[in-house]
Amino acid sequence: MSGLRLVCGLAFLGLGLSAGVRDVSAQKIPIEKTPKPVMEAFKAKFPGFTVTGVKKEVEDGKPAFEIESTKDGMAVDALLRPDGSFITIERQIKDADLPAAVASAVKSRYKNGK
Repeated sequence: MSGLRLVCGLAFLGLGLSAGVRDVSAQKIPIEKTPKPVMEAFKAKFPGFTVTGVKKEVEDGKPAFEIESTKDGMAVDALLRPDGSFITIERQIKDADLPAAVASAVKSRYKNGK
């Protein structure tokens, strides 16, 4: 495994562990079956994003809904409680939006990384 993939894999593992205990039996559900408060909260925070999928899962022993979405080629995934409160948000960013120190460190350490 390349160094960059290993670092990214460990980072995602760390994020997953720090976010709490998540049930691995997440189930895809039809978008129209998403609770109204969940969809309203997501659309209010991310107007113009296209919802591409919804999963029902358990977060810390409580029900949660993961919304997957895109806009202009960029992805946002959010985990919400049934009442519409946000638990976590994962947002894809462009390389140009990385802080200069982060971009420099990654580039110098992983010269062939993408």
